[in-house]
Amino acid sequence: MRRARGLTLLETVIAAALLAVLGATGASLLVDARQRIDRPAPKVSVHDLSMLAAALVNDPSGVGLGASIADVGERTTLQWPDAFEAPGAPAVTLRFVASKGFAATGEDQERAARRAWLVLECAGVTTARWVELPDEEDAP
Repeated sequence: MRRARGLTLLETVIAAALLAVLGATGASLLVDARQRIDRPAPKVSVHDLSMLAAALVNDPSGVGLGASIADVGERTTLQWPDAFEAPGAPAVTLRFVASKGFAATGEDQERAARRAWLVLECAGVTTARWVELPDEEDAP
């Protein structure tokens, strides 16, 4: 007489438990992915960044910088001020790009040495502002 070859009850329970663990893990991964998709990414427009640049040039201390625009270092990070409606937006990176070689003669060269591009970058959006740096004797 032949004995039937099948799965024992213990093997069936172990297989069901493994499938349940895999299913729960997969379901939690799908829920996390769905939440990331549904969460709106913070949007930063060129207009918002340009308005921040104007505020920086007009009143650097009003947006959390020092007393002068010249206080921007090699690469400065700035959080969005409360006056701007950019909740959850990533920090803004500020940097200067020197204006070398734009002027031809004497006084123009001196003036050009006091000017630079202020570049603002945030969430893949970039804008730049042409600024005149204060003289050392004008600085507070």
